[in-house]
Amino acid sequence: MKKTILRITLLIFCINSYSQIKHYTKQGVILNKTDSTAIPYVNIYSDTYKIGTVTNEIGEFLLNIPDTISDKTITINSLGFLTKKISLDKFTNQIYISPSTEILDEIQISTKTPKFEKLVDSIYTNLKKNYSNKRHLLKAFYRQTAIKDSSYLRIIEADIDLQEYGIKKPSDRDRIKVNNYRRSNDKMSSRYKKLWAIASKMFGEKNELVWVNKGNFIKIFSKTKEYSLYHKNILKNYVFDYEYTTSINSDPVYVFTFYKKSLDGIVPLENQQLSRIYINAKDYAVLKFEKVSGYKKGNKFKNFIKDNYYYTKIGDYYYLSSAYKSVIYKNKETKIHKLHTYKVVTNRDDYKKVKRKDAEKINKDFTNKKYKNDSIFWKNYPILPEIPLLEKMKSLIQKEKKLNKQYQDNSNEKE
Repeated sequence: MKKTILRITLLIFCINSYSQIKHYTKQGVILNKTDSTAIPYVNIYSDTYKIGTVTNEIGEFLLNIPDTISDKTITINSLGFLTKKISLDKFTNQIYISPSTEILDEIQISTKTPKFEKLVDSIYTNLKKNYSNKRHLLKAFYRQTAIKDSSYLRIIEADIDLQEYGIKKPSDRDRIKVNNYRRSNDKMSSRYKKLWAIASKMFGEKNELVWVNKGNFIKIFSKTKEYSLYHKNILKNYVFDYEYTTSINSDPVYVFTFYKKSLDGIVPLENQQLSRIYINAKDYAVLKFEKVSGYKKGNKFKNFIKDNYYYTKIGDYYYLSSAYKSVIYKNKETKIHKLHTYKVVTNRDDYKKVKRKDAEKINKDFTNKKYKNDSIFWKNYPILPEIPLLEKMKSLIQKEKKLNKQYQDNSNEKE
């Protein structure tokens, strides 16, 4: 009885403590200094505390950092731009960063056309130098949206712990725990639900959160896995073409397109929609990976898939900063998955290990579960801002019931 009272007291204390933490809340947009255009997917983070956020498709960001930090320096970087360091005290609603055009001109003049076959060996050799090989925790925000035409069909948001075991361990070893979760009502078409039920019955359920993580390109960069780009058969079956050189701050970045020679299986949709890989020419780290694919049946494509994975150097290593996966189904319903790391925890004493029993399973659909929906928690949470069009579309899903009420009804807590 005493233990139960103690646990309840500690729980109440933790909830109250969290709600009382004061934050620096900064919201604005990152713009190109040359032409004032918004820049998407810019990394904004504290290198000291390994905490931060990323801009959305139109350059907007929401940054929440506890005011207990002593070093207020924030780093802002993006491919093709000079890195900018700025104090939190000097943050404004509009922050401009400069293109690295002068550096790029020097790089293009002095650099010969690189060969991917040689670069790939350097990437593999430097994996342990560029990516941590020790267990660490990524705290991340996950959003899944289902859209058709101009309407939302479903919204799912979750705060997750992604526990990785190092670069030499496959993503199958990673453990994902859902800490907070909220879900709207489901307006996916009856056809989609029927097909999903049939597929689940035939092949088992599919956990889409785990599926997104399994697409992490770096974790499948192996000589032994046939679906790895480093596997000899992949190098034989795919064509890699040098496209251009860009930069991140003063480092040159090589951009290669690639596509499969054969038309069997997964292939590029169009020649202008090639997959791409971005490689830092200085340390041979992969900074970005884009893949466009689709399943072919007869002469027609169905189920288009687009993958985008971004990696940012925080401290000594590169970590997954963002992941985007969109799937366009035959009936034109689209599922968009977004995962954004907002904190990297490397000291094992600073986080609680994700136990196997608490981790999401690849064959269990997590969207069917009911999780805690903590409204206090979400108030101070670094949610990725929706673009205006999606905000407008969000109102359509609330015609029958307010979104917050839907979140509450679909949680395991009732008012």
